[in-house]
Amino acid sequence: MTGLGSWLISSPADGQRHDPTSQCHSIHCYSCHLDHVGTAWRWCLECGHAYHTKRGLRRAYHRATWAALSRQQPWLRGNNFHPSIAAEVWRAATIRADQINYCPLCLHDI
Repeated sequence: MTGLGSWLISSPADGQRHDPTSQCHSIHCYSCHLDHVGTAWRWCLECGHAYHTKRGLRRAYHRATWAALSRQQPWLRGNNFHPSIAAEVWRAATIRADQINYCPLCLHDI
């Protein structure tokens, strides 16, 4: 991902999820299967996802972190608790968008 907010792209206005075609290959996101239109705060150079705002990147990071923790940790389903889990939840809740170094959708590093 990089701060290429000046990129201008165009795509069909339907906004429907679809497989990539030769017309939309350069603007298609391979994680969410949408064509991203306009400018963005950051782009993932691997999957092509556009994060239009810092808040959008943080929201995606929160969702991905919570999904990973809930799949892997039994503490969400019982009375088990480990301090490292609390640290991960705190980090996810307080992270700034500038500190996120990968795309939460495809996990590609920048």
